[in-house]
Amino acid sequence: MEFAEKEAATNVRTNRGAKDAMASFKLPNPELGGAPSFFRTWGPPWNKKLVILWGATQAGVPMVPWRTALDSLGTRARSNAVPVMTWFVILPLLVCLMGFAGFRGVEIAKTYHCLSATRDAKEVLEKVKGLSKEVQANLSRAVAASGNRDTLKDCEIENNGDKDELARLESQIQGFLLGGGDKNDEFCPDAKRIVKEIKDIMDSEIDPKVAEIDNMVKDICGLARDIATQLSEGRQAVASIRKSILAAELELPEDAELLLKPSATALANLETMTTGIRRLFDSNSLDSSSSRKKLEACDPSIDAAVLKSDIESLEGNVAAIKDDFQKLSRVVPR
Repeated sequence: MEFAEKEAATNVRTNRGAKDAMASFKLPNPELGGAPSFFRTWGPPWNKKLVILWGATQAGVPMVPWRTALDSLGTRARSNAVPVMTWFVILPLLVCLMGFAGFRGVEIAKTYHCLSATRDAKEVLEKVKGLSKEVQANLSRAVAASGNRDTLKDCEIENNGDKDELARLESQIQGFLLGGGDKNDEFCPDAKRIVKEIKDIMDSEIDPKVAEIDNMVKDICGLARDIATQLSEGRQAVASIRKSILAAELELPEDAELLLKPSATALANLETMTTGIRRLFDSNSLDSSSSRKKLEACDPSIDAAVLKSDIESLEGNVAAIKDDFQKLSRVVPR
């Protein structure tokens, strides 16, 4: 419209009536309620197009010069465009902020978990240290009992209670590991270090002393029966390992290696068992004359001499199996 007006003003061929018509051209006042019926927009927020429906009027809506109407529309369009464009800037920022807040939330949760796990681990550590002192005191009491059955019975009761407490604390430690203490090393190094200290105390201080008290408080017949049971298990292990060795000798070296791997583990366990049986037999002096008399009194079917002979036989079988493994190692890669 502005171009047409300039063209009419400069073109001498434009008649006076056309110039007057363009000068007097009017549109509905956009500032009043009827404007939406005549002025509409289409297109995306960043590239809106104005469509004007002209050539008609509406009752109650005054007409204004076309330039005044367009100036008014331009002012309103600019004021509306600011919030729209502002949202196009704000929305990505909000998304970034929400993502950052979510990431920081995860970090905070992990940190809280670490602090909580470390605090709980410290509490368990103190309990384990206290339990270790109690077990040591009970062991000293059992040693000082010098075979007094009443005192040893009290030691047995206390030792059973200590074993229950130890099992409960071990369960708590497993809870730490399953809960992520062992998986989140980068977040919980303190908790992991404390858990390791707890396990070291259990393995090196508490467990051996509890087992020693168990052996001391048992009566001699109970010890002899335990030894007999372990000897029976040892003989079964010997037969199984020998069977694997014979099968391996008939196979190719590669297949023999696969057969011998589980047998090597079984042999190591058998050797540990045999050493424990020998220590249990000797530490309780089951071969002494007094022990023989006690065994005859409580269970005539148990003979200490037979137990001793069976232990020596098991030790000989273990040594022979180790020699067989050494011979096979010359032809089987291990």
